[in-house]
Amino acid sequence: MAPNQDEETRGKDSKGKEIEAGNSRRITRPPLSFLAIFNEHSIALDTSCPDQLCQQLYDGVFLKPNKLKYFVDEKSNKNCFVLFARELTVVHGDNPEYWTWMEDKETSGKDIEVAELLKICEFVLSAKYVGYMEFSLGQYDGDCKHGLVVKCAIIRPKK
Repeated sequence: MAPNQDEETRGKDSKGKEIEAGNSRRITRPPLSFLAIFNEHSIALDTSCPDQLCQQLYDGVFLKPNKLKYFVDEKSNKNCFVLFARELTVVHGDNPEYWTWMEDKETSGKDIEVAELLKICEFVLSAKYVGYMEFSLGQYDGDCKHGLVVKCAIIRPKK
């Protein structure tokens, strides 16, 4: 007995869910770790439609309102994070003599806060997030800086 056309064009993903193959639809599978990331932040998503789920993950989901956003890079299908200015450690960030905080729009149109450097001689940004990842950006040349606007840090895996 020969299989019918429908059975030939369907495959199974790593969890056994059927996915259409061929030119009519692309295969969409989000990284498996997204569930753990969302559970850690008590965020529930509708996973009943893989295409809609993947589009939502490609667009990004705020894990902490206006501070931390998670998204999946569409080309590499890897987990990425955006740490907005309020999620970063900005040296003297709470001192209005050195920094001013103002609202800006994120790519999705949501309001976020950005930090504008008024004048400071020691410039340091840092963050500790996503496991034990740590980074810092600084300049210590003694010349005072001004005019820099800190919006976010985007964290992507190596290719």
